[in-house]
Amino acid sequence: MFGNDIFTRVKRSENKKMAEIAQFLHENDLSVDTTVEVFITVTRDEKLIACGGIAG
Repeated sequence: MFGNDIFTRVKRSENKKMAEIAQFLHENDLSVDTTVEVFITVTRDEKLIACGGIAG
C-alpha cells in the first residue's frame, strides 16, 4: 500500500513546493489555510496525491 508512496514535510518557506500544494488544493476546490505552518505531502510516481496541514 505504501511501497511507492513518499511522505515529505514541507515548510511554508519552500515556495516551489508550496506552489505545487496550492495548485493541488485548487484542483480539489480547496485552498491553503493561513494558519498552516507545515504540510505533510504524499507523492506517488512523482505526483502529489495527498497533503495535510499542521497549524501552530
